[in-house]
Amino acid sequence: MSYRVYYLTESGVALSAEYLKEGTIAMMENRLTEVLAEANGFKLSSLGPNRQGDLTREQIPQLYGGLVSPLVFTLVPGGFVVYQLSRSGVFSDPSLAGIMTNLKELSTSLLMMGGILGLLTVWGLVLLIQTILDLTGGRVASVEDVGYRQMTRTSDEDGTTTTRLYLIGDYKFKVQQRGFSAFEDGRTYRAYFTPRRKVLVNIEAIDN
Repeated sequence: MSYRVYYLTESGVALSAEYLKEGTIAMMENRLTEVLAEANGFKLSSLGPNRQGDLTREQIPQLYGGLVSPLVFTLVPGGFVVYQLSRSGVFSDPSLAGIMTNLKELSTSLLMMGGILGLLTVWGLVLLIQTILDLTGGRVASVEDVGYRQMTRTSDEDGTTTTRLYLIGDYKFKVQQRGFSAFEDGRTYRAYFTPRRKVLVNIEAIDN
């Protein structure tokens, strides 16, 4: 039989309890799912297809934000490297042999900087490809497990950055303040996310 218990949070002393009739728990789970969808900007109408492993058209705009950082990592370092190499005369001879010869004449420090920026460009390109594949693939993965919240703060010269996460099984999903506040620790959830970038697109509370 199922009960709802009211207790003092600090001491754990129980104050009262009430019996939950059949069907009450399911109603509570459905309501929590609705609250989570509203807080995170998810679509309840997409839950059915998500359960079948499908990404819906109305969820695709949620993934557009994932294109920004890969484009920054790809274009900014890549453009800077090309600009510096051009200034150094690497492309004065457009043939492959000429370019390789000119690269050998560059200083070690410039080559190291170019290598680091080149790696950032490659990393951004990988993220960009993964995001595009998630957008065009039309599929979602899922995980069902007990969920908890985690909030971390990091400080630097620009101020303090707060990161809010849902922890469900072995997965971490970044969320905003409203979604973080609506989440209840210790419940079982099923989260739906893109298979490559692991972007959370929907979540539902599961009756224990």
